[in-house]
Amino acid sequence: MKNTNQIFRFMLTCLLLLVVTASIHAQKTTLSGDTILVDGTPYALLKKTGKGLLLNLQLLTLSGREVAKITVSNIPAKNPSRPNEVINFWTFEFLGDDFFGGCELELSNKKKLAELIVFYKLIEEGEKVNPEAAKYFVEKFGHPYTKPDEKKEDKK
Repeated sequence: MKNTNQIFRFMLTCLLLLVVTASIHAQKTTLSGDTILVDGTPYALLKKTGKGLLLNLQLLTLSGREVAKITVSNIPAKNPSRPNEVINFWTFEFLGDDFFGGCELELSNKKKLAELIVFYKLIEEGEKVNPEAAKYFVEKFGHPYTKPDEKKEDKK
């Protein structure tokens, strides 16, 4: 009887952990204008810059401080059956003292980008870059950039 009680408690604990974990990961990310919302609460700003067909974005804190520049290039897909198909290629460059680095990724739209920003927890408390998350993001999706003033000249 004692053994059955322990098994029941263990299974109940596992079920509870599963439900809690699922509820944590079930955040709903939406875009309302320039604002990224997580479960209806403002998280960060994703503003379009420039004009024309080229989509350039700024990732801003809720107070309006720019923390990343994002540019989008439309690259023709190499699919002979769909000659007009293009791939959106996003170049993501973090700025500032919190973290500096960048990466390149392939996404279909701005909403997917917002979802990645939230999923990887790139912004802390709506006001700064999470340096550990940004470092992981850059390692996962691309190569780190160097700050413009730190670029090394080719030695000849």
